[in-house]
Amino acid sequence: MRLVRDTAGERFERLEMNVLVQRVIVSHDKREAARELATGRWAGLTPDEILASPYVLVGTVDEMVEALAGC
Repeated sequence: MRLVRDTAGERFERLEMNVLVQRVIVSHDKREAARELATGRWAGLTPDEILASPYVLVGTVDEMVEALAGC
């Protein structure tokens, strides 16, 4: 986001941003939720990789809003 913001300059406010999220899990225990994902369909990834993935949102609603806002 920082790169896009810096590159766009004054045009940034007019940009429409999009995100392709594959999975959303509301949880107060992000690590446990990622561990559960890593044993199922996402078994090829570690919990750390899942938590770092831009395609997965895990955490409280406030944490996910913050992540999407690019804060």
